[in-house]
Amino acid sequence: MKNKLNKIIVITISIVSILFIILIITIKSIFVFKPSFYSYSSYVDEKTMNKINKNYTYKEYGTISEFEYAFGNNRAIAGITSDYLIISLIKEGKISPISKKLIEMNDLSNPWESYFTDTTVEQMKLFDQYIDQKTQDMLNQKYKEYGGNYTFKFSDFVVPYFINDKVIAYDTTKILNQKNTNNNPLGFDKVPTLEETLNKIHQKSKDFKIQWTKNERENIVMGSTKDDPQSNWDTTINQDNYLTWLDNFTQIVEKGTGAKISDIKRNLFDADSDIILNNLINPTSKIDVAYIYNGDALDAYFGNDNFKDIEDGDRLRIVRTKYTTRILDCFIVSSSISENETDKLLKRFNASLFHGMFWTEQEIEQESKNQNIYEIDGILRIFDYVNYTPACKGAYQYIYNNYFEDDEIAKEIYEVAENDEKNGMFVKNIGPIDKEIVSQMSLAFQKKLNGY
Repeated sequence: MKNKLNKIIVITISIVSILFIILIITIKSIFVFKPSFYSYSSYVDEKTMNKINKNYTYKEYGTISEFEYAFGNNRAIAGITSDYLIISLIKEGKISPISKKLIEMNDLSNPWESYFTDTTVEQMKLFDQYIDQKTQDMLNQKYKEYGGNYTFKFSDFVVPYFINDKVIAYDTTKILNQKNTNNNPLGFDKVPTLEETLNKIHQKSKDFKIQWTKNERENIVMGSTKDDPQSNWDTTINQDNYLTWLDNFTQIVEKGTGAKISDIKRNLFDADSDIILNNLINPTSKIDVAYIYNGDALDAYFGNDNFKDIEDGDRLRIVRTKYTTRILDCFIVSSSISENETDKLLKRFNASLFHGMFWTEQEIEQESKNQNIYEIDGILRIFDYVNYTPACKGAYQYIYNNYFEDDEIAKEIYEVAENDEKNGMFVKNIGPIDKEIVSQMSLAFQKKLNGY
C-alpha cells in the first residue's frame, strides 16, 4: 500500500512538473522578451512606435539623466538622445559605430555627411575634438575591423535625427494684446542678447511670466556667454567654471526679467517641454513667454491641434538671440550587443524609422506623386507629428519648400541657427561633462531656484 502511494505521489509530481514546464514555455512564447529602445517622450508618432514595438519595447524618458542611467546599465540596446551625452558614451566605449553599416546597407554612393544639413554636419564636427588619442586607441582596439589606425569621428556612431536651437517664444496676445503681427513685433533692429530680449518684453508687459526648461547643462552654458569670447565654441563645463557660469545665468535671468530666479511669480522652471509648450499657447494660462527649442516653438505656432480656440500662426512669435545653444538628437546603438544583433537591429530600423531618410528632395518629390509622402517617409511622418527640424538634407529641403507654403514666419522658426559673426549670432557648444560635476551642478542649480 505504501509503495502504491509513493508511486502515485511520484506520478503526480511528474505530471505537475511537466505541466509547469509547459506553462512556462507557453508564457514565454506569448510574452517574448523584447529589448528596450529609449526615446524622448512624445518624439515619434503612433505608427512608428507600433513598428518599433514589433521587435523592441519602446520606452520614453523625460530627462537626459534617465537615458544615461538606462544606457549605462544596459537597460537599453538603442535609442535617441542628445549629442552632448553621446560624446560621453563614445568616450566610455558604450556605443558602436554604425554609419559604415548603414552606408553599405543602403548602397549609399556619397560620403555619410553629405546626406545631412550643413548645420548638422557643423554640429557633428564640433564633437570630434573630444575624441582624444586615448579614446582613439580604445576604439581601434575594440573595432579592429576599421583597420587599426582609423581616426574615429562623432559621425561614425550616429544617425542624426532632429536638430534644434534655443529661442525665446512669446504669445503676442498676452504680451502686446495683438495677434497676426509681423515676424518682429518687438521692433529689434539688430540681434539682441537674451537679457535685452527679456528687458524689451518686460517693458511691454510689466507682469509677464516666463517658463524656462530646467536643463542645468544648457542653462549654465548660456551663462558662459556673459564673459566668453564670441569665437569660443568650446564651452565645456568643468569644476573651475560651473559656479561662475551659473551665477552669470542667474544674473541674465534676474536683470532681464526684473525678478529673482527663485521668484515663481515671474520665473518658472520645468523639465517637461510638453508642459511648457502647452502652457505657453493655452489662452487661459498665465505663462506669456518660454525659453524653448525651435521645434517646440514651431509646434506651438501650429497650436490649433492643441487648443481649438486659437488659430495656427496667429499669436506665437520668436526671438533668436545673439547666443544660442544647438542640440543634435541622434539614433545610437549600445556596444553591449553582438555584431549580429546590431546588424539585425539596423535592418529593422532601416525599414521603419530611417525609411526615406537618405532620399534627396527630388526623390521625395517623385515618390510623393502617387502616394502620401508623410505616410511612407519615416522622418517626414515624424516631423508632421512633432514639428522638429530634420537633420537629413532631403527631408529638410522638401519640408521647407512644400510644407509651409508662403508662411515666412513658420519658415523662420523652422530654420536652425548657424554661427554667423557677420550678423552677430553665435552658437555655443555643450561639451561632455564629468558625472561628478553633473551632480554638483544640479544641486547648485536647485539651490538657486530655492533662493539660496
